[in-house]
Amino acid sequence: MKTIITILFALVAMAGLAKQKTIVWENPAIGYSDKPYFEIHKVELTKEKTALHVRVFLVPEFRIKSACYLQSDGKRYDIIGSDSIQLDGNNIPLDNTGKKDFVLYFKPLPLDTKEFDFLEGLAKGDYKVFGIHDKDYTIPPASVPTEYMSDDDGEGLAELKFDATPATIHFKSLNYRKGMNTEIKVQYVDLKNPAKPMDIYTNLNDDGEASLSLPICLFHQVSK
Repeated sequence: MKTIITILFALVAMAGLAKQKTIVWENPAIGYSDKPYFEIHKVELTKEKTALHVRVFLVPEFRIKSACYLQSDGKRYDIIGSDSIQLDGNNIPLDNTGKKDFVLYFKPLPLDTKEFDFLEGLAKGDYKVFGIHDKDYTIPPASVPTEYMSDDDGEGLAELKFDATPATIHFKSLNYRKGMNTEIKVQYVDLKNPAKPMDIYTNLNDDGEASLSLPICLFHQVSK
């Protein structure tokens, strides 16, 4: 009987330890964010909740929406609370450093999560931080789609022919995620007037793709 009781106590203790397990990412790495003043400096994952320790600095005030959430593997984890700030309200950094530290609590991510996103929404101006992961973890490289790979049959480049129609350039951003709203800047140099380069802008679509059409200004020179 004593042995059975000892085993039961051991099982209860193990269950308690498992319940209390906390995984901490100190100064996690970030894949992409367009707001450098919004800094996630610690992530805590438990079975009960996921906590984001955030610092906002060098802004007169800021607001965090109560509709924000985490996203991982196509699943959404809604916010459940906050500490040191009011959700949906104007928050002002109080100390003379211009910084404000606070914590956001979300429904629990799986403890084996490797990376996730923090999103207020997908609209322009929303706080969006993509590819949050432990700094010791390396995100696997994305594979290049077949249609964007060059056809190398061993015979080199195809025969070059002049065509007066504009050249079309296709872009594909690997690891792109909807909501990044990334703008692409291309500098176009007309060789007839090289002293005045032109900046052309385009935005990636929801699939991370974009196209540009540019006139060919000097038909006998081609660079790859």
